[in-house]
This record gives sequence, C-alpha cells and structure tokens, in this order.
Amino acid sequence: VKNASKDINRLIDELTSLSGILVALQAGASTNLTARFSDRDSGDSSTYNIEALIPQCTSLIEELLMKLEIKPTSKQDPTNATVGVFRSLVWPVKEKETNKYVQKLERLKSLFTLAISVENLTTSTHVASQLPEIERTVAKVATSQDAIKKEQVLNWVSRLDLTLNHQQASKLKTTGTGQWFLDSREFQA
Repeated sequence: VKNASKDINRLIDELTSLSGILVALQAGASTNLTARFSDRDSGDSSTYNIEALIPQCTSLIEELLMKLEIKPTSKQDPTNATVGVFRSLVWPVKEKETNKYVQKLERLKSLFTLAISVENLTTSTHVASQLPEIERTVAKVATSQDAIKKEQVLNWVSRLDLTLNHQQASKLKTTGTGQWFLDSREFQA
C-alpha cells in the first residue's frame, strides 16, 4: 500500500488521457479509421482499425474495474464494519499489475492516436489532390461572374439593343462612305 497513491495517480492519468483521445475521436473522426504500421513487439506488419481497438479498450477498462471493485470475502463477517472499512482502504492492485495496466493503456492510446493521424494524413492527401480541380472551378465561376457584371453594366448604360442599331446602320452604308476621313493627313499621322 506504500505506493498506492502513486499507482492510483498513474492509472488516473492514463485513463484521463485515453478518455480525452476517445472524446476527440467521437467528436470528429470517421468510423472507418485504419492504421497500417509495423508492430515493434511482434515484428508483424499489422492493420489496426478503430472499431477493433474499442472492444480491447472496453475489455481492459472492465477488467480494471472488476479488479478495483470491493467484494466481501466469504470469511468476512457482514456485521463487522471495521473489516469492511479496512478492505475498502486497501489498494487492490499490486505495483506490477499497475505497471501492466498502465502499459496496456499507453499502448491503446498510441494505437488510437496513430490511427487518427493516419486518417488525418489520408484526408489531407485526398483534399490536396482535389485542389487543382477546385481552383479550376473557382476560376470558371469568377469568369462567369465577371461576364455577368459586364453585361449588367452595359445594360445599365444603355437599355437600347445596340446590336440591332449597328446592323441597320451597316446596311445603309454605301461604298466609300467616310473614306475622306481615312485618307486625311491627320488620320494618317
């Protein structure tokens, strides 16, 4: 029991940290997270899927909860309150077991974090591959908007159909009209 508070704090720190990762995962990640990497303990190349890690995490936490649960022994006299209080004050997990739980929690945290990182990298790569198409689409929209604005300005300046006026004037033109102006010295200079 001499290291109980240190062991308790280590377990609480790991559980709190794992909880934070799980909350972040629940808040923003997809359900199809998969991470491929080499497992340095076994040397195997493995695939870790978030959905497969969750039962492992649940199982470990349930095991820890059962270990920490206060259970009356068959020898314990239910009328003897001192024995029950004393048992509830004893830290039921030895230091070696605490180390085992802390290592398992750290491993799960690492696997969750790695899977999330791989998913973020995959998403970023996909978004980056789509950027040229997005830029082309934005340029088309901008060009279209510019054409619409130009047409609106022209319509504002004159509500007359200038195309029709131009076609009628062109039909009335006779050969040589305005040639004197084009031949003038002022125009040639």
